[in-house]
Amino acid sequence: MRSLAPCAALSAALLGHGVTSAQQNLVVVPSTHASADAPGRAGLVGHAPQRTQVLIDAELLTALVGHRIHAVLLRRDAQLLTALNAGTWDLVLRIAPAARSAATALPDWSANAPHPVEVYRGTLPVPASPSPIGPPGWSSSETVRIDFAQPQLYLGGALAVDFETRPLGSDWWPIDAVDEAIAGRVSSLGSPCGRFAAWPWTARADEHEFVVGRTATIRLQGDPGSAAWLLFGAAPLGSPLDLSSIGAPGCHLHTLPFAALGSSVAAPHLPSAEFGGPASVSLQFPADSGLLGAALTVQWFEWQSGGFAFSNALVGELALAAPNLGMAVVVGQLAGAPIVRSRGIPVLGFLSD
Repeated sequence: MRSLAPCAALSAALLGHGVTSAQQNLVVVPSTHASADAPGRAGLVGHAPQRTQVLIDAELLTALVGHRIHAVLLRRDAQLLTALNAGTWDLVLRIAPAARSAATALPDWSANAPHPVEVYRGTLPVPASPSPIGPPGWSSSETVRIDFAQPQLYLGGALAVDFETRPLGSDWWPIDAVDEAIAGRVSSLGSPCGRFAAWPWTARADEHEFVVGRTATIRLQGDPGSAAWLLFGAAPLGSPLDLSSIGAPGCHLHTLPFAALGSSVAAPHLPSAEFGGPASVSLQFPADSGLLGAALTVQWFEWQSGGFAFSNALVGELALAAPNLGMAVVVGQLAGAPIVRSRGIPVLGFLSD
């Protein structure tokens, strides 16, 4: 018998056993989507090595306490009405006692689950799945099943289910996912100047990411190869500052910055550079109830090939409520920094004895 917990006192201990069971039961998390399609969609396999860590609070796992987990199932997204081709995934699955709750997850896989245990590694077959008819189920054509090399006994506590994937040529098999119904507000001020002055905006952000304990990504569509800085201010100015005097005609500053974070504009995703290239900065909001409803103003400053440029400004207001779903996802490329989300959280099926 082998313990997955860092110490015996940890209430989320998971113990490995080598015995399998003939009788297996399905426990779906969250249970409200056992036979109902969830509102979101997620993909475990991308165009680069990727890691997706799902944190689940103990209250959602009570049906598994005292049972051995034999496999994890992922269900196809039933809102997508097209058939899905069979394929293969290059996948590693680990599970572990979670050191943090879903509400306080960090953009740090190791901090959330310091002692993961590998339960699967290999090339996983993904089934051909016909167009869905009727309510979603858990049949072999609707699910990807990941059998554990060794069943794991769950004794309670928060749990981390950690997927690591690499591209293998069959990444389009979207899975059912939960989107927590919580959001802040994002509004735009002014318009960009410089090369993309004719555009209504070059800066954008998702209001669903402006939530305490979660990561917001502020994006810019800019001049490929240029340096860019995201400027942070507390509140928008009553009257924007005309920046013509610093060699930026038609540009206006909408907030007095107290900090800045640098980035660079990458090559365009589209073949033509006329559409610009992407840059981004991610902000991790503390899981602090004192920040509920707090506001922040941001604006991109860019050193384009033709001179200085500024984006439209964004005023972001954090949601008035904290996450309470009991689940979170920490996702990112293996070579980059992960982000914490309350959206795109995979619906999981656990097969237990």
